[in-house]
Amino acid sequence: MKSLLNFTGSEKKNDTSQNMDQLALIMEIKRVRERLDIINSLFNLTCDSDMIDYYIHEINALDARYRYLLRLVREQNIKCPTQLISADCEERVYEKLG
Repeated sequence: MKSLLNFTGSEKKNDTSQNMDQLALIMEIKRVRERLDIINSLFNLTCDSDMIDYYIHEINALDARYRYLLRLVREQNIKCPTQLISADCEERVYEKLG
């Protein structure tokens, strides 16, 4: 079966698709981490009790999403630190994702 996949090129397409999915996952982690940093900064600057409640809720939600994404990375055994993602690479992934 493997030789048939190699012959048709399907395996290569699947590898490319998998790499794109992994890169999209890493980029999402980067985006969530950046959003968490922003919300933490805003939380530290606010004095309004309603906004403090909002930021606490937002931080908890983003933290849960961040942990979930990291768990996916561990389960998929992805080895790519988020610092290595360039802006050019992100643009190419977004173009391919639609």
